[in-house]
Amino acid sequence: CFALYGCKVHSASQKWRSDEATRLFGQAAQLHSMTLEQHSSTCAALALISGAISVESLRDWRAIRSTASLQQMAEFLLSKRPFFLRSTVLLTALGSLAGTFALTGAVRVVQPPRPVRIA
Repeated sequence: CFALYGCKVHSASQKWRSDEATRLFGQAAQLHSMTLEQHSSTCAALALISGAISVESLRDWRAIRSTASLQQMAEFLLSKRPFFLRSTVLLTALGSLAGTFALTGAVRVVQPPRPVRIA
């Protein structure tokens, strides 16, 4: 979901960067395009983090799917670090967010200015 949304935001950023948008809105179009590009890169980082979390949770599922009892499942899960605190997930998060900052100058999550209404 993050990747698809990030592509849509990137497309919007390109439209705001166009000559027509610059002619109509001036410098504001370029600033808005930069904000959207930062948001798009942050979405890409979130997609990578989500992927790393999915891999770790899949590893856990593969390990516990053949357990015979709930007791064995609980013992296995208690012996492991939570999947979102494992080194692969943390390193992916650190690397992807650092890359986002290095490429765009910010890690930015843009919220809608008003509540979103679904008709």
